[in-house]
Amino acid sequence: MLTTALALPLWLCSPTADRPGLVSAGNVDGVLTWELGALEPGGSTRHVLLFAFDESHDSLLARMSQARTQFATGADPSPVDSDAPPEKAWIDNDATDFALERTGYFSWRSVRQALRCDRGGQLSQYSYYVHWRDGDGEHRAGNPYHEEETPENLRVLEPMRAAGPREAWGLVETADGALRIRVRALPGEGGCVAVEFVLTNAGAERLDALRFSTYANLEANHDHDNDLSLLDADLGGVLVIDPPTGRCVTLGAL
Repeated sequence: MLTTALALPLWLCSPTADRPGLVSAGNVDGVLTWELGALEPGGSTRHVLLFAFDESHDSLLARMSQARTQFATGADPSPVDSDAPPEKAWIDNDATDFALERTGYFSWRSVRQALRCDRGGQLSQYSYYVHWRDGDGEHRAGNPYHEEETPENLRVLEPMRAAGPREAWGLVETADGALRIRVRALPGEGGCVAVEFVLTNAGAERLDALRFSTYANLEANHDHDNDLSLLDADLGGVLVIDPPTGRCVTLGAL
């Protein structure tokens, strides 16, 4: 059973980058990818995406360290509110918020931005994709970049619903039944949200060349026009800075 990423390459996508893949200006599309190798039948692998923000780079480093400790181990999800509509499940703490919808992604278009700070939201979109190979060839499944697009090769087994004010989760499956993905969102302490993914081989065949990617569109301090973005080795993720205030937001992982 795989429980951690075999590799965690990161890259940054922006047409304005003066050093392609390393630095950009304005709001940013960030991608994290886990190269997972093979997953045997019945095997599972757990990965956690972290969104966090703070007043400075140093304080953000401390917040991410705390989050990585807090979410280092998984737990069974809490019972969901079966009466809640399976549309967009919001969670929050005193500092920020997040939401899951449909097959476990998020888009600001249907309501508003998430990952709120005192000025407004900092997350416009988040989604994920999975690629793998089996005896029938290459496959992929995932969520749209644009909300009007239909999720590709995914079906809902358990709708995304809140399980109290600080937890939301749901379960999806690839169209061929080969892979199940449980998506679970939980706020950390202060300006932090974790999104936990548990991928399970639900078929009878080994899945090879398994690759799992997550995407997010971020802006720091709800002010994207003057943001500076870069890959930060200390954070182990994509760092977005609001230069006038020094406030930072990051897309990282365990």
